[in-house]
Amino acid sequence: STRPITIHKKSTRPITVHDMSIYTITIHNKSTRPKIIHEKSTRPITIHEKSTRPITINDKSTRPITIHDKSTRPETNHNRSTRPITIHDKSTTLIAIHKKSTRPITVHDMSIYTITIHNKSTRPKIIHEKSTRPITIHEKSTRPITINDKSTRPITIHDKSTRPETNHNRSTRPITIHDKSTNLIAIHDKSTRPKTNLDRSTRPITIYNMSIGSITFNDKSTRSITIHDKSTRPISFNDKSTRSITIHDKSTRSITIHDKSTRPITIHDKSTRSKTIHDKSTRSITIHDTSTRSITIHDKSTRSITIHDKSTRSITIHDKSTRSITIHDKSTRSITIHDKSTRSITIHDKSTRSITIHDKST
Repeated sequence: STRPITIHKKSTRPITVHDMSIYTITIHNKSTRPKIIHEKSTRPITIHEKSTRPITINDKSTRPITIHDKSTRPETNHNRSTRPITIHDKSTTLIAIHKKSTRPITVHDMSIYTITIHNKSTRPKIIHEKSTRPITIHEKSTRPITINDKSTRPITIHDKSTRPETNHNRSTRPITIHDKSTNLIAIHDKSTRPKTNLDRSTRPITIYNMSIGSITFNDKSTRSITIHDKSTRPISFNDKSTRSITIHDKSTRSITIHDKSTRPITIHDKSTRSKTIHDKSTRSITIHDTSTRSITIHDKSTRSITIHDKSTRSITIHDKSTRSITIHDKSTRSITIHDKSTRSITIHDKSTRSITIHDKST
């Protein structure tokens, strides 16, 4: 019962051996030179083709088909259950996997340590470079190219549809986005926590600094620098074309303007409703007080203080050089002059057309 049954067929020159102990049928065909082995217990079919030198294994239990081709040196595995096709080419040190269910093609190149995955369903192309340690993903549906380089630790995303280039550099922790459609470069630096936007079309540079809570705009076309400081709540404008610096301080509700061309400094204080102008060219300080409706001018060159009071309709001039105080009262149409050097008071009354002089020296 354990003896095999051997059949020699001389016309077609096969030798068939039925081994009932291990349920094996072996066929040696000397004319076409194949050797076929049917393993009925584990259900594989093995074909040794000596002319073209392949070895084919058809395993019906696990449903793979393995082909060993010794001439071109590839090994092909067809697994019909999970539907992959694996090709191991020892001549080119290449392993290719065709998976028909999810439609990817995976290629392992052992010479350059590369794994390439072509997924035809979602249309990405993934390349793992193990030598230089980048991972490149070509996504053809949404058209980005993602490069994850573990050696220098950047992640680069080239999106051809919207045309941005994104670089995630995990060593220095910046994220750079080059948007070629809007001509924009955005840099997110997580180490120092600023966010910089370079717009090359309108040529502004925007810096979002999350650590100190400030936003800086550097516009090279209009040559202005704008700083929004959220911590102390001022807004600074540095305009290099007009050479002026404007500071909006929301905490003190004041607006300060430094004009370097005409050299005045203007302060708008909304809390006290006053406007202060420091003019370095004429060395004068002008204060417009809207609440009391007065204008005060401190002139350091002539050492005089002029006060225009619109509520009482008077003009007061303090002249420190001549030590005199002059008061122009438009309501009573009088001019009063206090002269501290001669200790006299002169009153010009235009309504009564009289001049009164009080001389304290005599």
